[in-house]
Amino acid sequence: MKRAQGKNVKGNNLLPFLFFLFVSCCLWLLQVMNEQFETDIPVSVRVENIPRGIKFEEGDLAEFRVLVRDEGIVLMQYELGEKPELVVDYSELRDADGHLSIPTAVFKNKVAAMLEPTTEIVQFLSETVSFNIMKNAKDVPVRLNLDVQVPAKFSLDHVDYEPKTVTVAAIADVLNEIDSIDTELLSGIVLDENKSVSVALVAGKNVKIDPQTVTVNFSVSQKLERDVLVPLNLVGFPENAFVLGLPDFVDVSYRVAKAHIDNVKPSDFVVELNYYDYENATGDSVALSVVTSSPYVEDVSFSPMRVKKVETKPGSGWFMDFIR
Repeated sequence: MKRAQGKNVKGNNLLPFLFFLFVSCCLWLLQVMNEQFETDIPVSVRVENIPRGIKFEEGDLAEFRVLVRDEGIVLMQYELGEKPELVVDYSELRDADGHLSIPTAVFKNKVAAMLEPTTEIVQFLSETVSFNIMKNAKDVPVRLNLDVQVPAKFSLDHVDYEPKTVTVAAIADVLNEIDSIDTELLSGIVLDENKSVSVALVAGKNVKIDPQTVTVNFSVSQKLERDVLVPLNLVGFPENAFVLGLPDFVDVSYRVAKAHIDNVKPSDFVVELNYYDYENATGDSVALSVVTSSPYVEDVSFSPMRVKKVETKPGSGWFMDFIR
């Protein structure tokens, strides 16, 4: 019987103990809630009046955090309640190549107005709120914009560049209007030897290019002087006419790039003496003419350039001598 009574006494003491423990916790919690604490709370920023076609990677909401000080019970309300939300117009955002931002300092008064009067703003934990424009991408060809100088004694044989295409990223409406990307004007370069030059690409507003430069390679060769002997052709002369003293061949001189020397043949030139020119010549000589089908030659000259006009007695034909 004594043991049973002892167990009952212990059970009766437990209930008051738990009651006083609960009251003590409440008093402690009440005291704690009335003390000053610091915590950071989130603040949302919504953008309005967004131009057509523009979307943000973050959606239309961004967030920054503010460190505040107040009584614990007030701070708990911030934790359990809805986030403060601010609205900013698209025109207020600063644009840096598709990265939009606004300083958080401009929101200080607005944030303070949304908090309890007793709450003190300690600091903004980030300096800016940022939005990144969502862009589509595609590959487009590169177009060279060149204004280079080639000295008279040199020939520009070939221009190559890498890469031929680049990746362009922009919002859909802008991207649809882009079919190529130009280089910046490459000027002031004298091409008297082979050269490789890096040149930047021109990107429009809110357009991103990867890579941002191309390498242009210029192949240059020195021009050399060459001579060939070309047969003289008589054009339109009567069948009964005879000509004496004319050269069988004419010496043709020209300049050609070293890289294309083997591409030029004597058959690329035609030297002619035209009967119509002879008949209508006002002086005692008539000019020869030369034409070439070669795209590689320039500064073409020939010798002799004129032949002397000599007429014998009627019916005996024509006699011409050439002027050296």
